[in-house]
Amino acid sequence: GSYLYLSASETVGFAGMVLGGLLLGVWGGFKNRNRTLFLGLLLYAAFAVLLGTVTQFWLFAAAIFLLSFAIPIVQSSMTTMLQEKVATEMQGRVFSLLNVMFSGFMPTRSENRELMACCTISSGMTFHASRAVAFALWAPSICSIPAQAIMDLDSQASTKERTQLMSR
Repeated sequence: GSYLYLSASETVGFAGMVLGGLLLGVWGGFKNRNRTLFLGLLLYAAFAVLLGTVTQFWLFAAAIFLLSFAIPIVQSSMTTMLQEKVATEMQGRVFSLLNVMFSGFMPTRSENRELMACCTISSGMTFHASRAVAFALWAPSICSIPAQAIMDLDSQASTKERTQLMSR
């Protein structure tokens, strides 16, 4: 019954993630990491739409496999770009924000279920796919911010905080 379908879809999703990770490990992605990230996010979005439109389980399982295949492409390229471009002392903050954003794409999150209570599965998956596309368009601009600009903003805030504390 339903446990068999759940187990099968989780297993197929796991296989997609493993194969996507292996492919990226062998291939290495494009030299321009923004292109790899963009490709992964667009694949994720396309397969999320597909996932919302299928009516047979074998098609659902195939869509889960393909969607899961794109996840390591997105996460690995994003992580690599951030490690290359973000100052070491800022990485904890940036990776925390990144984890929050990735969690927001999960269609099964309880806050998303409440938001989509009035929607069909198809419209819900389309909603999540549109967020992935928006992120695909926005992420390269964030990754191109020079690390020094972020450091300057942080040091200005720290200086201001120190000044306020000393004036008390």
